[in-house]
Amino acid sequence: STWSISAACNVAVLARQWRRCAMVALASLALGLAATAVGAQGRPDLVWAEAGHSSEATGLDISPDGTLLATSSGDATLKLWRYPQRRLLRTLVLPYRIDGQVMEIRQVRFTPDGAYAVAAVNQYDATNQGSPEFATVRVFRVSDGALVRSFGRQSGSIAAIDISPDGAWLATAGQPGGVKVWQLADGQLVKSLDDVPGAAADVHFAPGGGRLGAGYGNGHLASWKTGSWQLEWD
Repeated sequence: STWSISAACNVAVLARQWRRCAMVALASLALGLAATAVGAQGRPDLVWAEAGHSSEATGLDISPDGTLLATSSGDATLKLWRYPQRRLLRTLVLPYRIDGQVMEIRQVRFTPDGAYAVAAVNQYDATNQGSPEFATVRVFRVSDGALVRSFGRQSGSIAAIDISPDGAWLATAGQPGGVKVWQLADGQLVKSLDDVPGAAADVHFAPGGGRLGAGYGNGHLASWKTGSWQLEWD
């Protein structure tokens, strides 16, 4: 009869739909199990987590021998930790000055020999009504936390720093000061790289030290040959 044919067709359709749903469910389950297995294998173990600062942690670096961790923060402190034992060794705080209030320690880098921690410090001069914000570079001795050198004063702020692999130069990415290169030993300005206008956001030496690269807030990228400081591209 017509009813029997229609019912048989409906049963066949329902059977096909059930098989399709079952296959989809099994495939989803298999993918889920695979993703779980990959996640379990690929997820690194959490070694330690520490509430080390009272404000944003703005930067960190691990010493060349892997035994120390330096962290910088918006709480205006620099901390040195035994790594990975998570033991705080010392907290470095710059003295208060009305003409040089520390707003944040933006970034920190160890020297290649691990003897010093170099920090980019953004400050505020309450006595200067025209351009109160400025930045400096501070060099701390790791062994006792002593401040041994201050240089690189520039208007605005420093967004990033990097040290050449041989430890001879320090590069700063300034806002709005652009990229500047300094002698780390005495703080003398080597070169102000004004080829690319605008505020620099990041700066890095190549592993061999033969080139210096920088990124800018306007999206530009630049690369120079060190020594001659010739702009290769931007």
